Amino acid sequence: MKICFLAQAEEEYEPKIRYVVELFFSTYGLDYQPIKSLHQLFEAKSPPPDLLLVYGNGEDYQDLKEKIPPGCHLFFCV
Repeated sequence: MKICFLAQAEEEYEPKIRYVVELFFSTYGLDYQPIKSLHQLFEAKSPPPDLLLVYGNGEDYQDLKEKIPPGCHLFFCV
């Protein structure tokens, strides 16, 4: 299973968010790929992720739901 994580937060909070996410995934032995932007995800030539975790406000990503490829599940964390 391919998992990608995107944190959309103020710059001062991103290191803390990444720490918590890294701790969670390492505790459960799951691999994930942090991404810096949605553009990075859509421009990648690799297959789309099975799960896209986005830390941020889900209302900001309403149009993103339409762009997600089939088979990719989208989950917002606030």
